[in-house]
Amino acid sequence: MGEMIPMPRVSELFTDVRGDDRTMRITLHPERPGRPAAVVVSVWMGPVCRASFRMDPEDLDRLMATLAESKTALRAAPTAPGSADSVVAAVLDAGTPPSATGLVA
Repeated sequence: MGEMIPMPRVSELFTDVRGDDRTMRITLHPERPGRPAAVVVSVWMGPVCRASFRMDPEDLDRLMATLAESKTALRAAPTAPGSADSVVAAVLDAGTPPSATGLVA
């Protein structure tokens, strides 16, 4: 039988603005023998993982800076009511997924 690995303690789930049961998971996988620590970004369609990416934790500052810059740019840009950008801006302001705000069916 394969090695039993406990579930990661640091994990977050994000819902795709398009809905359709699409999600992205960000999970910290600590270092273990023979495998370096990694932040795993995985894309899911329902219960099926469609893609994953193992990011070196050293790249987290760069990722966070890029996300912060994107957030600032979205807030600064004028948006038309009902546009995709206005949905993203509302989600950023509310801190909740679009499905929870009623912005996306």
